Amino acid sequence: MDEGWTRWLLEEHGFSFSNLRTADVHAGDLRDRYDVIVLPSERPGSLMNGFEAGSVPPRYEGGLGQEGIRELDQFVRAGGTLVCMSASSDLCIDELHLPVSNATRGLARSEFFSSGSIFQVRVDTEHPVMAGMPQLGKIFFDRSPVFSMEEGFEGSVIAAYAKEGSPLLSGYLLGEEHLQGQAAAVDVHHGDGHVILLGFRPQWRGQPRGTFRVLFNAALFHGSVARNATGTEGFWER
Repeated sequence: MDEGWTRWLLEEHGFSFSNLRTADVHAGDLRDRYDVIVLPSERPGSLMNGFEAGSVPPRYEGGLGQEGIRELDQFVRAGGTLVCMSASSDLCIDELHLPVSNATRGLARSEFFSSGSIFQVRVDTEHPVMAGMPQLGKIFFDRSPVFSMEEGFEGSVIAAYAKEGSPLLSGYLLGEEHLQGQAAAVDVHHGDGHVILLGFRPQWRGQPRGTFRVLFNAALFHGSVARNATGTEGFWER
């Protein structure tokens, strides 16, 4: 479903793009064909394993598997940009061995829970992916990942939660302390390329117009724009 909304939004705003299926990824040489690849918000198991043979038409069968992960890793290391929206971030953190962790993974629902809520975050408006956003932005959080930087991290935190108080503007949130001071969006340097981790759903069902630009900016984040991108010094500290 998330792929469909992503595709619809890009089509509605005049983007020219290709739909990648499993066979396209496994075919390799992704960097020769693409500058940016966007992964919709899907759980890691769904992306890795996909649909069982016989349950859907053949072209929809299967998932990325380790072969697909290797191709995506090579794509980024060769200078490509991989954009991971919400749930797909966990897949890339694990399988690409990024120096980032999901700070809320493993917490019980009695410790942390929020779904379908609007949060406020601090935004580094100098980073190209966040161009045009206000310094205090609103994001749609739907059981999304919350990022913590690990040893060896290189890149920029481009949106973060305040260190104190609750970010909740609308909806429900249990366990606000698990968000405080953590990152909501990150530009991770990986080889010669970038992995953009978005801990929210910028295009959720075509509704959060205030964050459409984040997806659009990320889709254009390549070439000299990506190579020269830097975050604002002091925006985020461990």
